[in-house]
Amino acid sequence: MRIVVDCILYTTSVDRVVFGIRETGIGTFAFHSFNTTNNARTDYASGTQNISRINAPFDTRMIVDKDKQFTRIDGNLVSTLSTNNTPFVNTQSLFLGAWRDGGGIGRYLMGIIYSCQIYNNDVLVRDFITVPQNSTAYNMIPAPSHCMWDKVSGQYFLNLGTEMLGITEE
Repeated sequence: MRIVVDCILYTTSVDRVVFGIRETGIGTFAFHSFNTTNNARTDYASGTQNISRINAPFDTRMIVDKDKQFTRIDGNLVSTLSTNNTPFVNTQSLFLGAWRDGGGIGRYLMGIIYSCQIYNNDVLVRDFITVPQNSTAYNMIPAPSHCMWDKVSGQYFLNLGTEMLGITEE
């Protein structure tokens, strides 16, 4: 799995997730703020690594590119996690702007997501861009709310969280 997110992660005093899956005993695939170290953190399978704010600047637009255990920010490799040759398999859904931790969904993003591409074995399966409510920029049917438009499937994806989906137009 590979995910590329153009985003801003705001400084907070609590953990906030840009994207993630977490299932106890199986592993994690995530990128998030980590309040105990005031850094960002990248997770893959059972491995985790803190990333200094020099390499993952908060409150600044960045492109996070996570390809399995490799994490790049703005094109620079900032983390390679050891997998001990263990394949990572997770039955949970990937969340954008939050993560599923076992049965619950939480750690909602405090920041902005401009776009997101998700790949499965190098095949682009989702190509999201943010769309403001009532926009007809990508479909004749107006966007039903602030949401994401997927260029691959040609459909809107609505916010499933409890937080307001922040939208900025460029």
